[in-house]
Amino acid sequence: MTDDLSKALASTVRAAREERGLTLAALADISGVSRAMISRSSTVTHSPPRPCSPGCPARSVSPCRS
Repeated sequence: MTDDLSKALASTVRAAREERGLTLAALADISGVSRAMISRSSTVTHSPPRPCSPGCPARSVSPCRS
């Protein structure tokens, strides 16, 4: 994700959650998404995902950067 897109997503997730008066835990319960993932989505301080190595088993189940 580009920096601008990451910032826009983080801002949107955080604002929507706060407008509804939801904590991270409450949103996680309602959405079925982990609290950690919601936290990562609502901040842009996390590191971008590392690319998978050619032999990585995850390559067959999810898109990986080459």
